[in-house]
Amino acid sequence: MNRFLRYLRAAFFVRERIPLLGDMPVNLMAVAVVVLLGFGHPAFWLLGLGAETAFLWAMVGSRRFRRLVDAQEAWNDQESKDAARQDLIHQLTLPNQERHALLTSKLDKVSGYYGTFAQGDPVAEDNLANLRVLETVFLKLLIARQHLTAPDSEAQAAALTTRIAELEADIADDPPETSESIRESKAATLELLRKRLALFGKRTQSLEEIDSDLGRIEAQFDLAADSAAIRAKPVEAKLDLDLASRMMTTTDYLDLGGGLESSSNGYAAPLEKELES
Repeated sequence: MNRFLRYLRAAFFVRERIPLLGDMPVNLMAVAVVVLLGFGHPAFWLLGLGAETAFLWAMVGSRRFRRLVDAQEAWNDQESKDAARQDLIHQLTLPNQERHALLTSKLDKVSGYYGTFAQGDPVAEDNLANLRVLETVFLKLLIARQHLTAPDSEAQAAALTTRIAELEADIADDPPETSESIRESKAATLELLRKRLALFGKRTQSLEEIDSDLGRIEAQFDLAADSAAIRAKPVEAKLDLDLASRMMTTTDYLDLGGGLESSSNGYAAPLEKELES
């Protein structure tokens, strides 16, 4: 039903290029004209309703139109992801940008090789898909590492400790008539602050895990790139297709409360937000 409504909405607001005017919402304009004519004679409303129903049904029933809508939505979604991705890359320090750029250059090399010498090979397609996921994970790991090594992290930990103590005292001093909603809000805030403070406590362990997984990903890319350089068959350098999914679900630092959304405080933000891959 959701897909049907998406197609119906796209058909209602369909636009056509008109000379000298550009893209215009032709169906919406036609509906407006019929509505105005209907004030002169109500029969126009009945005729317009029938014509509009037939038009929308024909558009939604067109496989070509549905494909155009799907393609446009996919394009818009990809543009949004690309913009978010570029924003993350720009937040990286220069050394991290260079490290990420080196990895993406290997991805481009492997992609070009597969497109030329292994087109249609299911193993090559699986390898390439896995590499793309790993590259996204790699970027997230770099962001996480950058937050965890921020120069002001110790000051932030101290500030969090002070804030937690103040909030605990505030909750303890709440008068009996304090509303339940206020109590719940303060308790939720306190829990969130405690989680953030816990992140600092496991920073060393998380950094070790991040560095280990960054190295694993780079090794996978080296394997694929070396294989491409000697034109070996993809099956001879088949990648660990479960590596990316395991990293996304088992690495604690990718779930230190919700995500790796960058923070103006220089540290991983709380877990409520998650990057879209």
